[in-house]
Amino acid sequence: MIHEISFFLYIYLIYSMKMAIGKNISRVYIRPRELFSEIAENPSMKESFLIVLMSGIISLVAGLVLSPKFTFTLTGNETIVKTLEVSFTIGKVIGFVFVPMVVFLIEWVLWGAVAFAIAKLLKGEGNFKQTLALTGYAMAPYIIDSIIFLIAAFMASPMSVTINATDYASAGMRFGKAIGEFFSQPVLMATDFIGVIFIVWFAILLAFALKESHRLTLGKAFVPAAIILVIKIVMALL
Repeated sequence: MIHEISFFLYIYLIYSMKMAIGKNISRVYIRPRELFSEIAENPSMKESFLIVLMSGIISLVAGLVLSPKFTFTLTGNETIVKTLEVSFTIGKVIGFVFVPMVVFLIEWVLWGAVAFAIAKLLKGEGNFKQTLALTGYAMAPYIIDSIIFLIAAFMASPMSVTINATDYASAGMRFGKAIGEFFSQPVLMATDFIGVIFIVWFAILLAFALKESHRLTLGKAFVPAAIILVIKIVMALL
């Protein structure tokens, strides 16, 4: 019951954030160049943050859906079992639920900093605040990507594993391997490959944003976007 209440609270929060962002969220998808041209000088950091946070919260909800589907039983040494039950449960919750949201926020700042640094090397005129805010807008496609991941989470099959906890190290390795197998099921693996589309979309939007904010040619604006694109695709497929 608690999970159901939490789920609907998160959905309401996402809807409220969408209302707070307003029409600009739609324009990022439909008329990005026009939008970036209009807001390049003074983009809203609040809207940018909410766009990134929305992706993170949707991923968090997906984690809440997935977490109960992966269950484990520990057997063996009683002392080790008691210790690892707590550690594995906490690790599962953090890994499934909170890490995806934190990753979105870290990537926002990281890619904003990388884009800013490269744009400056290319004689760009924009400042870091502009670049960071517009990077957040460019991450809008990840909202759709997160929704697809949420759908996949509902479709994923449950998995239960039994781990013989003879020692901490081997039990930890088996637990990590089991989680890897859980996420290797086709419906979840498919989201990684579909995600490449949204990475490319993000890179294109980022190039448009850098062109306007740093007054670069489109060719130069694509340089930092392309570098980030390659890094993200490699990371996604590892």
